[in-house]
Amino acid sequence: MPYREMDFEYILTNTEKPIFLLQNGKYIRCNPPLLNLFGYKNENELIGKTPIDISPKFQSSGETSEELGKAKLDKVLKSNIGMFEWTHLRLDGKEIVVRVSMTKIKHQKNDIVFGILDDITGEKIKERQIIENEKKFKKVFESMEEGMALCEMIYEGDKPLRYVLLDTNPAFERVLKVKKKYKTKSTSYFYIDLEQNPYIDIYDKVIKTKGPYKFEIYEKKYKKYFRVSAFNTEENMFATIFEDITQKKEQEEKIYFLTYHDTLTGLYNRAYYEEAIKNLDSFENLPLSILMIDVNGLKMANDTFGHSFGDAILKSAAEKIKNLIKDDFLAARIGGDEFVIIMPRTSYEDAAKLMKKIEENDHELVDGIEVSLSGGVASKKYKIQDINQIIIFADQQMYKKKQENGSEIRKKIIDKVLERLDKDVPWEKEHRNNVVNLSIKIGNILNLDKSEMKRLEKIAMFHNIGKVGIPKVLLKKSLPLKKEEIEIIKTHTEIGYRLLRSVPDYASIAEEVLSHHERIDGKGYPKGLSKDEIPFLTKIVSVACAYDGMVSERPYKKALSKEEAMKELIENSGYQFDSKIVLILKDLLSPPQ
Repeated sequence: MPYREMDFEYILTNTEKPIFLLQNGKYIRCNPPLLNLFGYKNENELIGKTPIDISPKFQSSGETSEELGKAKLDKVLKSNIGMFEWTHLRLDGKEIVVRVSMTKIKHQKNDIVFGILDDITGEKIKERQIIENEKKFKKVFESMEEGMALCEMIYEGDKPLRYVLLDTNPAFERVLKVKKKYKTKSTSYFYIDLEQNPYIDIYDKVIKTKGPYKFEIYEKKYKKYFRVSAFNTEENMFATIFEDITQKKEQEEKIYFLTYHDTLTGLYNRAYYEEAIKNLDSFENLPLSILMIDVNGLKMANDTFGHSFGDAILKSAAEKIKNLIKDDFLAARIGGDEFVIIMPRTSYEDAAKLMKKIEENDHELVDGIEVSLSGGVASKKYKIQDINQIIIFADQQMYKKKQENGSEIRKKIIDKVLERLDKDVPWEKEHRNNVVNLSIKIGNILNLDKSEMKRLEKIAMFHNIGKVGIPKVLLKKSLPLKKEEIEIIKTHTEIGYRLLRSVPDYASIAEEVLSHHERIDGKGYPKGLSKDEIPFLTKIVSVACAYDGMVSERPYKKALSKEEAMKELIENSGYQFDSKIVLILKDLLSPPQ
């Protein structure tokens, strides 16, 4: 193409795109848009420079601008035209990317190159951003803990027919693959099989609204919870993410359970009960009946056997309540030994029948000790009644019943304790009877009155009852006891004291039972009492107990003869035992002259 100067001047003046002329690889003309693009003020600043002079050392391909520029120019000179992308440096040092279109033209037998530039810096930045984003997405896609699938929805008109899996990340299989313990011939390879197109309506909605969507599902077959997220990616395409939240859900359920349940019994706790009673106090639940229930003798059990034993009793009581109530009733433990049952749509009569079952049903035994319950009943029949007054009335009824029956219940527990002791320690019953008989004989010789004789019999009967709280392995041990084991056995006097003190009929003898191992010289236990500080009736039981213990065989010792036992008592008379009572026993056991 011939070069005509007038034509080019017209183009220079009227073209908005950056244009230039090169001769021998150097700029000989350029227009203002090009100067503006490169940051120059006038044409003379650029004339005489080569495109290489205003380029970085390397192009985006990694080749040097000098080598690549020469190759591009040579190609244009040979083929007359050329188009390529090029990175330039503006005068201020900033890089710009241009699309170069060049044509070779002839002028006075010289080759001149005419060029037009398009600034594509913005496009390239966007491209790079897209590439970077794709890299980032791929990195996230491949490294994320959640399972992710890219899918395409197939439509017939506006109706979704199915969707197909285009790609999944490495975590997809790890999250959704069925574990070996769940595998059977009938199970799918995945917990959620996308090949079966589940949740297609939700994914269709995501595509059509172009909005994200989240939901949770529970796969009952596998006891697995999943959180599913979905979002639209492009036309008819969506991504769906699966997160296994089973552990999180189980933790939430555990926290919820601990917040609203009694950890010992598994029943609801007071916090839940207080909310529940407010919610259930409505017209549609009338008549609304309340049962207030108390565990009989729990304090006595705690004092005697320790709180772990008391906990076992509470668990047994809770289990009994659970087994007797309907599904729509609510049972809660609201205090140490107190339970409540809320009974919607239940008459007073029906509530009273349930209370009778709870009180009279076969009582559970915890390690040989009977678990029995007492309770009070009250019902709200009319909307105008205050539920708090109903609760107070039920509580009062329970307290009244415990006052009426408490002594008898505790006596029954004492009987059960003796039964358990006899079972745990086979010789204990015989020893108890022997001590009772000997004590009564001594009491008769002393001419004790009837009331004192009754007290003496009780003290003798229950002097060792505290041994029920001692590990039976120690009581039956045949080898010599260690020092710490002896100290444990010594606590039986205190256990017996606490046990008897809680029963009105036996409280008066608790001190005597506590002191039956005290000595005249003050070297006994648990208080170190001496002489007249020791109750007189206790002195009788101490002598009878010691004598029977010596003449009876035990796994840890052989029996002494009567004479040997009596000699032992006499030698310790005035030190360990009361001298007068020892002499009475000696006369009692001596053959008639």
